[in-house]
Amino acid sequence: MKIRLNSILLALAIVCVGVLATGCGGDASTNAFTPLPSDGGGDDDDEVTGDLTGFYVEVKADRTIGLETSIHKFNSFSSTCSVPVNSTTAQDINCLVNVKELDLYFSGITLQVNYPSTMCPYLAEVPYWYYMARGGIGPADIEAVVNETTDVVESCEADGVAGVVNADGTCTVAEGTFAADGAFTCAYDHTLDEDLTRNCCSGDYQYTYTPRVAGVLGTPVVTDNSHGGNPGNCARSPVELMNGYERSDITGYFKTLITNSTDVQKNVALPAVINVDGVSTNILTANFYGWDSYKTGNFGAAPASEALTNFLDISGSTITAPNVPYTFNCLNHAGKIKHRINVYVNEWDTDEQFEGYHVSGATTYSPDVLSTDVEGVNCETDAIPGAACDDVWDWEQVFDYGVDYPEE
Repeated sequence: MKIRLNSILLALAIVCVGVLATGCGGDASTNAFTPLPSDGGGDDDDEVTGDLTGFYVEVKADRTIGLETSIHKFNSFSSTCSVPVNSTTAQDINCLVNVKELDLYFSGITLQVNYPSTMCPYLAEVPYWYYMARGGIGPADIEAVVNETTDVVESCEADGVAGVVNADGTCTVAEGTFAADGAFTCAYDHTLDEDLTRNCCSGDYQYTYTPRVAGVLGTPVVTDNSHGGNPGNCARSPVELMNGYERSDITGYFKTLITNSTDVQKNVALPAVINVDGVSTNILTANFYGWDSYKTGNFGAAPASEALTNFLDISGSTITAPNVPYTFNCLNHAGKIKHRINVYVNEWDTDEQFEGYHVSGATTYSPDVLSTDVEGVNCETDAIPGAACDDVWDWEQVFDYGVDYPEE
């Protein structure tokens, strides 16, 4: 199922095209950023940064157009997303960023990371990423008997398991399909999908092709081939659109980015989704899911899409599991992890729920209105009844609709 923008947001996008340069999206480089305090209140214009303040992450957003955000440790609304500069024990913390859904879609946010040279000689960033479509290791041994007179596959198999002959003359196995002429396409090869055009099928294989001509079975022809792709080619991450981040030429997965602490601070600018061709949902940047599990201190227990959790392909072969948080590792001179901060971006569906949480930190407020209200009926007391509650899909909608891979 390919996730597309709903009609309400599409209408908004059309309206904003003519005013993009004046703040409806625009170039992030023109934003006037002001740091927000970690507890969502007060004023931190006099904050101290650098070696004296510790290892921390803050959020910067375009305050000139009224954006509000907050960041705090998991299940501790009043705690900053930080490791003190004098910390003597290794700390591994999770932090939650809160932002309204349309603000995130139109403007994006920036994560500012402070990594003091006295604590973190190096910073290692492991980006948030998910599988936009299924990837895997293709079958190693395939066979087909093809009637070249009638252009029909009479039988097929992959890795010793017989396939199913279809009415159109093709033949299907667990990890691919033989066309009527015998040409094999791996299930993880999305090259012909005009939206994906990526081959996420890896491995070499041997193909035993046996022709039948005029009723006579011919001599099998054995060829060695390569599936030609990598599961990592189906990895999707906002860092694809950000300078300084790279994919591995070998695996297709995103590389860990390591920088030294010469500058002490680094800004990680997550892109505005509206400016990204082919992407129409906030899952590109909003990686949080499972509010009900989170508020009971059991984050991660909620059901999740395979796009976020899968490390096995159809046959059970192991592939690389997605990295769900934005991970920032504080490294020592030998490259060992001293401290780690995992950041999750949580997008909120309504002003009312966001403002209630932003002021009180009470988890009775919910970012996902669908979990507490009725879609299209009473999203907000000051909103017109009948409008959609969730204007931009996040992971909760992916789960609700049973979508395993959002761009297949």
